[in-house]
Amino acid sequence: MPELLCIRMRWASAVIGGMAGLALATGTAVAGVPGFDREPVEIFDQNIFDLGTADHDDDGDLDLFTTNHLDRQSLLSNDGTGAFTERLYEAGLSQTRGVPGWEDHRPPPPAGPGLYVSSGGGGITLRHEGPGRVRGSVAFMFPVDAAATPRASALVDRRGSRFVARFKMKGDSRLRLDPQRLAAPILVRLKPPFRLERAYVGAEGRTPRRRSFVVYLRDRHGIAWADVSRDRRTDAFIVRGGLRGQIRDIRGRIHDELLLQGPPGEFSPRGAGPSLAKGACRGRAAGAVDFDGDGRLDLYSTCKGGSPKLFRRTASGSFRVASGPLRRAGLETDVMRFYDLRGDEAPEILAVVRGGFEVYARSGGDWRRVQSLAGRHGRQRGTALAAGDFDADGDLDVYAGSSSGSTLLVNRDGRLASRTGGSGLPRRGRAAAWTDYDNDGLLDLHTVPNGLFRQGPAGRFSRVGSFRTVDRPVEARLTWPDLDGDGAREAVVSARPRRSPKNFRTLVFTNGAALASHWLELDLQGRAGNPQAIGARVRVHAAGTTQTAWVGQNETSLYSQGHYRLYFGLGAATSANVRVRWTNGRTKDLGTVAADQLLTPAE
Repeated sequence: MPELLCIRMRWASAVIGGMAGLALATGTAVAGVPGFDREPVEIFDQNIFDLGTADHDDDGDLDLFTTNHLDRQSLLSNDGTGAFTERLYEAGLSQTRGVPGWEDHRPPPPAGPGLYVSSGGGGITLRHEGPGRVRGSVAFMFPVDAAATPRASALVDRRGSRFVARFKMKGDSRLRLDPQRLAAPILVRLKPPFRLERAYVGAEGRTPRRRSFVVYLRDRHGIAWADVSRDRRTDAFIVRGGLRGQIRDIRGRIHDELLLQGPPGEFSPRGAGPSLAKGACRGRAAGAVDFDGDGRLDLYSTCKGGSPKLFRRTASGSFRVASGPLRRAGLETDVMRFYDLRGDEAPEILAVVRGGFEVYARSGGDWRRVQSLAGRHGRQRGTALAAGDFDADGDLDVYAGSSSGSTLLVNRDGRLASRTGGSGLPRRGRAAAWTDYDNDGLLDLHTVPNGLFRQGPAGRFSRVGSFRTVDRPVEARLTWPDLDGDGAREAVVSARPRRSPKNFRTLVFTNGAALASHWLELDLQGRAGNPQAIGARVRVHAAGTTQTAWVGQNETSLYSQGHYRLYFGLGAATSANVRVRWTNGRTKDLGTVAADQLLTPAE
């Protein structure tokens, strides 16, 4: 491994919120994949739902994030050199803002006599240590079972729409409360004369500010990182699950989250209100798109077993429900993306349905299905969509990876055609990403667990090798950002082995294969309504070839959005001609630019 790589992929060593920070030693070479080293990542691997890339604090450096259902997620902030710091709690993104660490599921650290309250194993535990007594209550939205040691007792009854456990505890006793569903607000009350400073809540042992406080596990699934408040700061729209279908029983009491960024890297909740009503949606994916071309970013979420939710941003800054046309068109999907398949700045919807795909286009305010295609996957859940113009014809193509069978959707003048073989690409894959890993100007394909497939002459692919994290993975997540800005994209892979029900293993594969070639990267700066320029198109001409890329195409997380950077390998070319086509159809010719730099053209 060249010395440059050893330096650039160092990771910060720190203790953040009681967790050891990230620390990488010298990497281990990856067998069968020349130019790559393997680096372990200390990330919260418990029950990962999604893994992705985003510049959450708008500093120009690409960060990493996960969502982890009811468990603690990660937000790894990048300092631009490949050194990361865990900043989930500092950013205000704890599932319970007043009690960071509640989702960590470890018992509070010892701090002397007092009441210790923690979550884990599907319920909550109250442990009273030392002399004295404590009385109080814990209120749930669902029925709850109680189990206590001899020096503690709990009486559970129903009060209106809540199930309340009233408890009494003496010294050295324990109480276990197991609700039917944990992903809902839980109200804890501690009665006097118990001294509040002797209460320690969550894995960090936080002392509550009041005798009545709420703890909340929010079952986070997809995150859309985008500026929806029109202040040129990235916000976060977080979609939550549906309590295994029981959200129907408490419709209107469980909400998705809209968190707005204030000071750089710090988020605070904004009430979603009726304009972002979740209803009974068992949320999966979250996204931002200007679907109607009015220059303002709209929001959407997918719902398990139902029609997607679409929210239109109005001129006044509020949101208006715009889901009706999708429901009337018959669209139901867990997995979908907005892609400009026809190249007319009016994005279509590519939806994964059981055994195939559907394309929906907007016309006169309504959505209509314009294509139905067969696919090799079975069910829709877990199908990974990777977009890119792999054949360099100027149209956006899509590879749909699935463990039961993958499909290559080739775009011909705005119409997709299914191709299931003949190109050398793998026939199955649990996660997928297009990436020009060696910067030769041709898109390659990475799938898990099949490996990396390099594109050669005439669009034929050949296997280079595999980035192995675990043997025989049953789930995988994948993203390919340039973590240190040197033009070489790294592979970040997280996978779960068959033998483990929840634990993933995440590795970073550092890339030395691209350092011998030239490159360009672009972060477009759009207008205030869409500062990420989501949906804009860039064409780069160098050494007699033209590459086309769309803002958002490098998003390879399953259910989230935030990777807006565009990457172009130039091979031996030391310069290129660049043209940007903004989402309103206007173009900006940057002329001839030097290679090996990050460009930030403004609309």
